[in-house]
Amino acid sequence: MDVPLRSCPPRRARAAVALLLLALAFLPACDREDPATTARTWLNQLDGHENACGPTSILNALTVLRPKVRFGETPRASILGLIDTYGDKASVEYDEAVRWDPKTGVAPLDLLAWYNDVRGRHDLEPARGQFLDRKEDEALDAHLRRVHRVIASSLDQGEPVLLRLRTFAPEDMGEGLLWQGRVGHYVLVVGVRRGLRAHERGFAIDFVDPAGGKLRSGYVHPDVDRNFTAAKGNTKTWTWLSDRPFLVLAAPELDAMRRGDEPWHRRVVLTVDYAIGRPLSADEHGPSIPVVPPLGGPTRPEALLPQAHHVALTALPEGPQLHALVSDLQARGIQVRRERAESNQFRLLIRLTDYPQAVVVMARSDAFARSKASDFAALLDLPHRNQPPRGR
Repeated sequence: MDVPLRSCPPRRARAAVALLLLALAFLPACDREDPATTARTWLNQLDGHENACGPTSILNALTVLRPKVRFGETPRASILGLIDTYGDKASVEYDEAVRWDPKTGVAPLDLLAWYNDVRGRHDLEPARGQFLDRKEDEALDAHLRRVHRVIASSLDQGEPVLLRLRTFAPEDMGEGLLWQGRVGHYVLVVGVRRGLRAHERGFAIDFVDPAGGKLRSGYVHPDVDRNFTAAKGNTKTWTWLSDRPFLVLAAPELDAMRRGDEPWHRRVVLTVDYAIGRPLSADEHGPSIPVVPPLGGPTRPEALLPQAHHVALTALPEGPQLHALVSDLQARGIQVRRERAESNQFRLLIRLTDYPQAVVVMARSDAFARSKASDFAALLDLPHRNQPPRGR
């Protein structure tokens, strides 16, 4: 039935409703609590095996997709049951090997095949997987937005994303410092902001860390200040890529990737390496994720992430060098809070979104002038070890 024109809301009211709907459409998924996500009990890989992050992440994904599916009566039985059922199938990455190795875990293409075997058994369409390295001549910002679309397009369809993380760090191999691949770890991304605003150079994610079975948060961004190389592939076939080939992740609570209390000059890069979800090629499949302009003026900085999302950079003694460093950080628009660590030392707390810039400012500060490191920039172009990266 046609609606009489006079029964429509006034123009001003229609405009207000349109703006409200637009704002609701772009509410960031990471900025609101989802009871269906936060109330779940996530599996802890340590209940099964210390190198079971891949299969445990599959089980955590099934917690979202098929809540009634069980592979055992207890968490341990579920993890080991999944490994016993699918882990000893032939590897697609290694000749004469099986998918899962208790010493090295599972390689990304094997995890994809494993996940799709499970999905097929439970009437789920196949997932897609891809490495998230930067394309040739792709700008850093374009790379960031492409990876965001990959993750967001899968979550928009109700599909969590299995994400492999990888660390690279300098190692003293007896012939000086060499750049070496270290640890690989799978997590399950369950939340991300739907769109990136024009000024944003990173995005927050909620993920389940199977090492502990806890819901965590992190911030994905390009390392705009320092170059690095990283290996793409596995321990049999790999390629060293240069010029910031992957995005990096700042995640203070990701205990499985920590190396202990490293000196400030010993750089560790945590890369976002490989993703499995549906669909994973947002350029060809799925909805387009728009860039969201600021609505109604600039957003308050403290509103970008909850107040709890702070990271402690280091502890420094009270004195003029500390005051100069705080002033330098604040002059660059970085919000700093001081927290007493010991009798005469303070930790500097900054928001997670300011982490990359703050590290560079601190590295150039006189507060570190007495360090035994010859030069902070010396680690930018370390030669990499001409051997396979560790893990699968």
